[in-house]
Amino acid sequence: MQCDWFAVGYGSGGDVKAPYEVSLLDALREAGVLVSGEVAEVYEAWSAANPPDQGYWGNWPRHFEEMPLDPGLVSRAANTAGTAVVVLGRAAGEDRENVLEKGSYYLTDAERAMLDAVVARFERVVAIVNAGNVMDLSWAEEYGDRLAGLILAWQGGMEGSRALVDVLTGAVSPSGRLTDTIAGR
Repeated sequence: MQCDWFAVGYGSGGDVKAPYEVSLLDALREAGVLVSGEVAEVYEAWSAANPPDQGYWGNWPRHFEEMPLDPGLVSRAANTAGTAVVVLGRAAGEDRENVLEKGSYYLTDAERAMLDAVVARFERVVAIVNAGNVMDLSWAEEYGDRLAGLILAWQGGMEGSRALVDVLTGAVSPSGRLTDTIAGR
């Protein structure tokens, strides 16, 4: 689940202050998707206590720090839910492009640990990449069929999370729209 959401990219056109943003967690709840109450509470409390640094022109964060994930929390959630949604966020843009470092082009150690813990315990895992630029996706191949899906959500603006939930719930099909190719190596 994701409480802090990259809604827009950076740069002259992207560094806007939207009147509101809807987190993925809020959008899931609005759509009537049952979310793990314990996981949601822990993430919301951690996010409230650790607000991300929004940065300033040319010094925006490339990612937000990930909450350290308690294996017990993951196990309890896996006992009551069949699908986990893991969100990875990246931002890049004018005057702040991706670099070949963890937390930018590559996964951080905390993100890797989160994916390891979740795919080890859940029957189905859907990874969502909320990004403003391409990032290394070789990790998806490494997890293979342990990932039921990988969605490149990009940054859809204030309503992007609601649109993503429409895709996740099957209310709309993303097939054949705005296709893109990203080099594997």
